[in-house]
Order: sequence, then structure tokens, then C-alpha cells
Amino acid sequence: MINWNKTHHKFGYRSLIDLKGIKRPLVVCECVRCKKEKDIQLRSKQGFAWTCPACISLSRSDKISEQLKSNWQDKTYRANQLTKKNQEDYKKNQSDLSKERWKTEEYASKLRTGIDQERLKEDKFKILESTNWQQQITVRCLTCGFVNSLTPQRHFDNQYCPKCHISKGQREISEWLTSLEIPHTINDWNILKHKELDIFLPNHNIAIEYHGLYWHSESINGSKNIKESHQSKAIACRDKNIRLYQIFEHEWSKQKDLVKSMILLNILSPKKIDARKTTFIKLQNNEAKRFFEANHLQGHRNAKHIYGLIYDKELVIAISFNEIKRAEYEIIRLASKQGHMIRGGASKLIANFDKLFNSPIIHTFADLRHSQGTVYKTLGFLELSVTPPGYFYYHPNGNVILSRQQCQKHKLHKLLEHFNNAASETQNMFNNGFRRVWTAGNIKFIRPKLISS
Repeated sequence: MINWNKTHHKFGYRSLIDLKGIKRPLVVCECVRCKKEKDIQLRSKQGFAWTCPACISLSRSDKISEQLKSNWQDKTYRANQLTKKNQEDYKKNQSDLSKERWKTEEYASKLRTGIDQERLKEDKFKILESTNWQQQITVRCLTCGFVNSLTPQRHFDNQYCPKCHISKGQREISEWLTSLEIPHTINDWNILKHKELDIFLPNHNIAIEYHGLYWHSESINGSKNIKESHQSKAIACRDKNIRLYQIFEHEWSKQKDLVKSMILLNILSPKKIDARKTTFIKLQNNEAKRFFEANHLQGHRNAKHIYGLIYDKELVIAISFNEIKRAEYEIIRLASKQGHMIRGGASKLIANFDKLFNSPIIHTFADLRHSQGTVYKTLGFLELSVTPPGYFYYHPNGNVILSRQQCQKHKLHKLLEHFNNAASETQNMFNNGFRRVWTAGNIKFIRPKLISS
């Protein structure tokens, strides 16, 4: 399966759409079993799945299974097997034999082939004996003692206990806060009463939600309530004046430093720079891309008008606009450098934009997952409404992330291996193994046109 995040970083391609017209492009492909990586040269629709040699050896069991099916079609063989399996204590004897085989290191190592041994060294879970590594493993949570059976890959990816509701990412965030000596509670039900907060910082009135992609997504038979869950929690926190950060799994794994910087901005004292000491400049998309990719969770999006402030020969804050209709513009991106607070920076950028475009109407949106739009309220923007939750898609095999715009139905015949024109966008995505993840929606703001006195 193609890993599009690593493919984009290494070769510049974001999705199948970017490969249009390119002959034999290189992509980063992950083994469908053990997730080892290899650069693969695509030839038409070949090469989308790759299995490493170690895992190929595991697939031999599939051939044995086919042989057994063939054998069972033989009446004599079938009658002999049924006689043996109906004997008293047959199952117990087979279980004892299996346990004995697992005590042989050679036998156990063969079944563990393709599993990264370093990932077995867990201090939060105990992997139990007598485990079938090709299908499921049985693990015990050392926090609450709950025993769960699941595939090895699912356990290694999520390290989640269904009983005490502590996932790998939530645990990592908690351990990071502990290392900074920041007091916090885990799985707090006291703040929102009927809603749980993964992590709550009482001294700062900040909450952090970690959203594992699998557990916070829906498939074809998904829950009807999942669409509103992230937005309802965001609004509940806003009503109690709690600053909420909802972090998705791929953001924590790929943009960890940026996520930490966002959270710490409201906890520890950041480096402060006065906007009056900065210089206003116009930026090109290639310059803005480097800045937004490093300092904005959603990365860069091409825009027609991009500006920034320079301090000590370094870009410290940037903003981008697109014209949506005559004399009306939308803010596409606004971000400061990680770990920095540019006092009056946004105000200076807007003031210079007003001079260039005669103080037009300006629209913008604040993502409810991690913002309440405070900066826009300070700048005189009016809150209009809260938009319905948006969504994106992800594929569990390889953690492929695709935006709603990338998955518009008219694009799917080029994107998906199996496309049915009679089916909807969502149905096509589900049919190809994708899951839908809902966001929290946005707060919509507008800044009316200013009338010069």
C-alpha cells in the first residue's frame, strides 16, 4: 500500500491525481503485513500493494489452507478426520500440543517473522503466551488488567485498552506533560458531566482530546452519532470557557513538535516579538509553503495574496487571502512561527492589507478542534455561525489520508481501484476500504467593510 505522506515528502506526489501523465513514477510502498517500506516504480495500476520477502513466507500458510480444502473434498479423507476429531479429549490434546510447540523457539520465531521485535518491549501491556501471530494476539493491559484479543498490527498501531480507554497517543501526551511537571487528569468525567475529556489541565483550563483514526472513524455500518461527537464536545468546552485541543492520530505522529508548540503557547511563556519591530513584505506561494508546512496543521494552500512580517531577517508570521467575489476576500491561512507570539502581528497584517485593497469585506473560519477564534474577535470580526462538521477519509492499511476535496465523486475513477459510477462518493470510498473521519466544523467570521472617516 502506498504511504502518501512519505511519498509526498520524498518524491512530491500527494495522491494518484498527481501521478496523472507521469510514466513509471516512484512512490514509497509499505508491506501490507509488517509495514516495512520500499521505493516502488508504478507501472499503470500495478505496484499498489507490496509484501516483503519475510511476509511472503507467512503467506505459504494460505496455500496450505487451499490444499486442506481440496483434501476435505475427498470422502475418505473427510471421514478419517471426522473420526479423529470426534474422539474424546481431541481438542485438549491439540491445545496441549500447540502449547508445547510454542515452547520451541524455532517454531515461535517462524510465526513471529515480519514482526518488529523492538515493538514487543511494552511496559503498558503484557503479550500472553500461546498466541497465533498470523491472525490474533492476546494482550493484558497492565493498567487495569483487561485481556483483549486482536491482530498484532492493530495492537502495535493503537496500543489501546477498551476498558480504561487509554490509547498510545493519549499516554504519550500525558507522559510529555508529566515530564514538564504540568498537572493534569486522565479520562475526566467531572468537567463536562456526561462527556469524557481525555486529558484536562486544571491550572490552565485546557483540555486535550486524542483521536485515534480507527476508533474515531466510521465505516459503512458506522454509528449515527459519530458525525456530531467532535463538534458537540468542542461546543461544550467553549460554553465552559475551556480551551480544547482535539488532535488526530496522524497529526500527533507526523507533526508532534507543532502540536506541542500550539498547546504550550497557552501554558508556558513563548518568545514574544512586538509587531512594530517587524517589516511587512509580500510573499510568493513557494516561500509561504515552507512556512505554513512547518507552522500550520493544515499545511499550505495556494493563494493569490500572501503577506508576512520579518523580524531579524526571519519570517515570523504570515497570512494568505483569496478573492471570493468583488471586494470580498477570505483568509486562507494565518500562522505564527512555532513557539513565538507576535504581539499585534495579525493586526499589522490586516491593517496593511486594508491599505492595499481599500478595507474590503473579509471572511474567515476558525477550526473548532483547536480554536475559538479569539484573534479574529480581537480584530473586530463578527461571529456569524458554526458550520456543520466536515470530514476526510483514511485507509487503515498504510494510514492514507485523503481530504474531502480529493474525494469528490468526479475524481474517484482516477483515484480508486474499484469505482462504481452508480454508487455515491461515500459508498465508493467504503467499498475500497476507506473509513470516514468527522471533524468539529468551523466558526464562521466576517469583518465588514471599513468606512474611512
